Amino acid sequence: MLEPKRVPYGFSTEDVRTMFTRYSDAGQIPADSDIEAMIADIKPWYDNYCFSKECLDSDVRVFNCDMVLYYLRNYMDYGHAPEQMIDPNTKTDYNKMKRLLQLDKLDGNRKGIIRKITEEGSIVTNLYETFPASDIVKPEFFPSLLFYYGMLTIKDSFGDMLVLGIPNNNVRRQYYGYLQEQYQDINHINLNDFGYMMNFMFMYQK
Repeated sequence: MLEPKRVPYGFSTEDVRTMFTRYSDAGQIPADSDIEAMIADIKPWYDNYCFSKECLDSDVRVFNCDMVLYYLRNYMDYGHAPEQMIDPNTKTDYNKMKRLLQLDKLDGNRKGIIRKITEEGSIVTNLYETFPASDIVKPEFFPSLLFYYGMLTIKDSFGDMLVLGIPNNNVRRQYYGYLQEQYQDINHINLNDFGYMMNFMFMYQK
């Protein structure tokens, strides 16, 4: 009996290269576009997702499909990369996360988990693959929800547990954005001044 083929939930580097080349050959992006430079441009922003523990021993990592298409659409419409590398539509999952964080008033320490991930880049946790809808609000499932929202990816294993970490700059910016809002609300500091520190932290992490 044949084993089912594992299909990654994203674009491989070769998928992206083939797609960009095809659109270039069809004249839908500038013919002089440097495909390899485009791939290098998006790699730190959209790449580095790993959805299976079995893939840790290989170099198999995938791009976020929606973000790659967002970048490609901008090239098709305007002939260059987007000024903002983060698609505004990604705020959908960010807002879901913020709503879950509001449950801290009832139980748990989800905000502490966000701070730990932002400061350390990863968290050691169990990954729950299935759970009833009624369990979504339980604090112990929060890291798994971040994983399924695409805000964490598998980085390593730690015994029977997994190390889940920030996959790329796109997601890192969302974590920093949340902390920026929190500091603004708690300390009533100037959001623009704090942005300088966040940008410095972001550049340091790149």
